[in-house]
Amino acid sequence: MNAPAVEFYREHGVDLETQPLEIALCAQHNNGGLAVDCWWQTNIKGLFAAGEAAGTHGVCRPGGTALNAGQVGSRRAAEYISRRCTGALPEGFDAAARDALTWANDFSTQILHGESNFKAIKAAAQLRMSRCGGAIRNSAEIALCLKEAGEELRTLDNNLRIASPDELPAAYGLRDLLLAQQAYLSAMADYAAQYGKKSRQRTLYRSARQKALCTAAGRIYICAGRRQPPRIGAADSKRWRRLALHMAHSASNPADGRLF
Repeated sequence: MNAPAVEFYREHGVDLETQPLEIALCAQHNNGGLAVDCWWQTNIKGLFAAGEAAGTHGVCRPGGTALNAGQVGSRRAAEYISRRCTGALPEGFDAAARDALTWANDFSTQILHGESNFKAIKAAAQLRMSRCGGAIRNSAEIALCLKEAGEELRTLDNNLRIASPDELPAAYGLRDLLLAQQAYLSAMADYAAQYGKKSRQRTLYRSARQKALCTAAGRIYICAGRRQPPRIGAADSKRWRRLALHMAHSASNPADGRLF
């Protein structure tokens, strides 16, 4: 620990020369694993994943790349969209948008009455994720928490209550939190089933009887925790290597990016 850090703690009432420092694990980054092309578009046409949602960081993510990934990926996607995604809207877009707006209106109307309880539901959901999705995990508990999160999401419109429209953003944030829990817990369960006995670091999986500890392999990606960034269907290591070379080349020679 460097001198400025020591002084920072001293200014906030912790003297590291005489006092112990409490530490805790946290999720610092969201290293996603969706494979993208050089324009940050996934294999689903029109769906772009920029920043840490994309697997451009590889297995060993270099430190300090999060901001660059978001900036570069977003700009590349915006360039492609502005030049290529023009003309008439895709068939069925109007109907899908209308259905989404109808659902949002019904959801907002249904939860907007009674005493607000979204803070209590959110706190319980966060405790569940800390219990099942922390650094020390148990496959059976993950499966149980995944079931709980799915049921809570399915019944959210019946159980969630807000007292005023000012709380609507928090209500939708809670729904996003439950969706994220489903995604992560599903990936953790899949990862444990496939790689639970192949050790590296980062995560410990307890045995069914909670006695022996086995180390699960390193990083957990949002798409089933695979080592290589998968396509939303399947991974292709040769394609990924070619793509990496092309991205490096097009970054130095934008004209070769085949946008125009």
